[in-house]
Amino acid sequence: MVRGAVEEALGALGREAVPAVTGAMQSTKPQVRRSAARVLGMIPAKACVEPLIQALRDREATVRLEAVRALGRVGDRRAIRPLQQAQQDPDEAVRKMARTSCRMMNTRFGQ
Repeated sequence: MVRGAVEEALGALGREAVPAVTGAMQSTKPQVRRSAARVLGMIPAKACVEPLIQALRDREATVRLEAVRALGRVGDRRAIRPLQQAQQDPDEAVRKMARTSCRMMNTRFGQ
């Protein structure tokens, strides 16, 4: 409950929160990386895209899942190919969300 409120507050800060949240993507704790990915998905800034793409290679499926969800929300063309590749992820939930995010991108960009 508290984590969710903190995530919402950071997301509401927008671009100002990007450096701190991007730094959290380097945490040794998977739950922190997952929360950081969720927050980056709330911020409509180009600076959020690359850290989310990098998170698609995280060893934890929960982090990859949140990253594919966030990339679908952010809707940047740079994410199309990585999301297509994420459809081959070993984790079924990640694959399903990657397909959903790709559909969102296709709708947004008319592909």
